[in-house]
Amino acid sequence: MVSIELRVGSILDLSTVDWPGRPAAVLFLSGCNFRCPFCFNGSLATGKVGKSMSVDEIVGILKKMKSMVSSVVITGGEPTVQNILPLCKRLKAEGFAVKLDTNGSRPELVEQLINERLVDFVALDVKAPLEVAAYSRATGIECEKHIENVKRTLALLIKSGIEYECRSPIVPSINADEQSLRKHAECVQDANVFVLEQFWPESGTLNPALNKIKGLNRKEMLAAAKFFKNPVVKIRTREAGEEII
Repeated sequence: MVSIELRVGSILDLSTVDWPGRPAAVLFLSGCNFRCPFCFNGSLATGKVGKSMSVDEIVGILKKMKSMVSSVVITGGEPTVQNILPLCKRLKAEGFAVKLDTNGSRPELVEQLINERLVDFVALDVKAPLEVAAYSRATGIECEKHIENVKRTLALLIKSGIEYECRSPIVPSINADEQSLRKHAECVQDANVFVLEQFWPESGTLNPALNKIKGLNRKEMLAAAKFFKNPVVKIRTREAGEEII
């Protein structure tokens, strides 16, 4: 049998914020096909950190944490650029609940994970209005083909019946102006949940110029959220944590 290996950045044994309402271990996979200028995990996105680990090794580590957590968040980087299917199968076989964080660029893999009941929650990043200029600015690449994939992933989640959320950091100079917010809201209006996340650059961003930009405060985040008319709209800020608007 061929041993499947993944490039792993790190494994966090306990998080209370990466899966709302659930304590979870967090598996950070290295490598991403986007280059979002506001990304604060730049070393993961570029694949500069990490080591190859077999699925057996990863599951072995996570099993040792099971006395504390029975849930695992697979994040990155972008997990779907790697072959995470065998890992998800093993985790479910071991009784873990699985959450996937994804940029939506691999809808065929997300669909397979959903159809085989290998994920319990998906967080989909919809980073800006789904238009070429806006999304290229937000992702740092020419992403016309990826826009269609994000749309497909969103449509899959809407009809899937599994728990999911769409989310985006709200970043001045990228997607925080009124026109962007209005268009952004239109693109995700069919999603059950949309989360606006506060931008905090001090940990360092992929584009160093954004380190000097001040993120929106809670009052400004509340104002931005009013453009979104989804059944559930949330903001996540340092001042107050997660709030339903």
